Amino acid sequence: MSTLVREQEEGMRMDMPTMGNGEEPTVWWIVPSAWEDELEVLPQHDPIPLRQWLAILREWGMDVVTLPYQSAIVGGSADGGRVVAVEADNGRHFFALPPAALPALRGLIPDADYDRLLVDAEEEDEGEGGDDDA
Repeated sequence: MSTLVREQEEGMRMDMPTMGNGEEPTVWWIVPSAWEDELEVLPQHDPIPLRQWLAILREWGMDVVTLPYQSAIVGGSADGGRVVAVEADNGRHFFALPPAALPALRGLIPDADYDRLLVDAEEEDEGEGGDDDA
């Protein structure tokens, strides 16, 4: 069974069930008010396997939208991943994607948004390790 990890880092709280190694990436449907009000990743359901999530998006014709503000996940099992929004007939839903799931967004979001996600992730990685060439 999964366990919950709660971390406080850079003002972003993280509640994320841990994933086992080698498993298909999972996507977390998160509580919208927790994200919008507190930037808290709080799962509201069991994790969804990435392939199943993608199939649901396509079947229902839902659109994935990157967020215009900092959506990087810091800490927990999805560290380095992103929160994205999904526009559906019944409103906007938020999902937390671990880094391994981000390549699946290619073709679901505009190329410029996808490229920005990758650049942002690279910059964060460089910031963590430090750059001795400066």
